[in-house]
Amino acid sequence: MFGWLSGAASVECTGDYDSTITAGQKGIITDPIEDVTPEKFEAKFWKWVENQPKYSTYETGRDCTGSKDTAMVVAFHIEVSGLASLLVTFKGTMYMKYYVKDGCYYLENYGADKDLKTLGHQTIIKCLTDPFRLEVFDKETGARRAGPFVKGLFENELKTNEIQFDKVEADQPSPTAPGAFSLIASGIDLESTEALWNKSKAALLEKGATEEADGSVKMESSGLLSSSTYTLTTYVKEKDEIVAFDCGTDATCKDVLSTHHTKVLKEPAVIERWVFPKASVTSDDKGAKEVSKVLGAIINID
Repeated sequence: MFGWLSGAASVECTGDYDSTITAGQKGIITDPIEDVTPEKFEAKFWKWVENQPKYSTYETGRDCTGSKDTAMVVAFHIEVSGLASLLVTFKGTMYMKYYVKDGCYYLENYGADKDLKTLGHQTIIKCLTDPFRLEVFDKETGARRAGPFVKGLFENELKTNEIQFDKVEADQPSPTAPGAFSLIASGIDLESTEALWNKSKAALLEKGATEEADGSVKMESSGLLSSSTYTLTTYVKEKDEIVAFDCGTDATCKDVLSTHHTKVLKEPAVIERWVFPKASVTSDDKGAKEVSKVLGAIINID
């Protein structure tokens, strides 16, 4: 969630707090913070927005527009290349929006949506006084993804599995879900989703994946920084879809972080791919440790 702030000094937080931001939901609350007032926090917040650390180690630049009186939008330009696990280089822009409403501070991630219509992740911060504390409500909306970064990963997957294609286009109108967007891979030589599954499954098994009793395939991949990550992939015949569950570091594959859907269409012959992150509210102590990083970065900014 906030891995890009791995070096930030933290502010102590606890989860499972009865949210006053979103009634009936759980949130996160900090311990009392000395020498900070709502006025000082506001000044620190806007200074942090303009001077925050790199969104990613692959950030190549950024543009900031708007103002704190309305809203500020920061466009983070990112290019991913030079990784041994990737056969492709891909780049794009991530859009973050920051504003204040009804005394709360909003941090909104719209992914690659430059029109800021599809909200992906939202963090809301509220100042509490006597003593001064910060309350946080943090949620992933689960909005459908089909942007340039998902495109890059999809292209890499097709190449490593030796699936023929001419090109992959991001954010294309979905041929199976009117009004939604998908990735579309054209120039393929496959006649069915099941044929793609058989070829992809064989490639995964050759690379060391294990086949489960139900025919699904579990792949363990070396983490870019530390822990291994796990993906469980299966063919759902009833829906004619290949479904891959990204389970992060959970070797049991019970904690699904995102779901990747893929199918082959005949007219025209293309592969369609779309992704749904898990919709969730961050309110446990593990999430509180991550939230503490961004709060610490704001509070401790000079």
